[in-house]
Amino acid sequence: MDSNIESENISSKKVKDDLKLQITNYICELERLDKRFKISRNQGLSIDNYLFSQIVTDINNISREADWGIRVPVDLKYSFSESDSVEILDLIIFLNGQLIKLMNITDVNHLNLKKFAYEFQNELEVEFKVECN
Repeated sequence: MDSNIESENISSKKVKDDLKLQITNYICELERLDKRFKISRNQGLSIDNYLFSQIVTDINNISREADWGIRVPVDLKYSFSESDSVEILDLIIFLNGQLIKLMNITDVNHLNLKKFAYEFQNELEVEFKVECN
């Protein structure tokens, strides 16, 4: 096997593993929250939909192999405002679905992983009616 191809395969598999870990971190932290409440979209900041933008940023950074590492989202904030909230279970279900899509990628290469990240963002924006830049 050509050393460049072998190197890309190892790199792509690491990216896939990192994407899996990042999504799993979000799921685990969301599962710790009290499901009777909703989670804040802006997380106490003046940035609308900061939570979704941060999730997309994490996924995009990993898929581009930016050396940002894996983030553990801590201190996620609840919201009692209807306009600033999202159901925790809805977000968990969405992320679990994306995790399944990721794990079903059998031809692991950079193009397919970038396609996953692109589709992840598009589906998140549609599902939660947000725009992530």
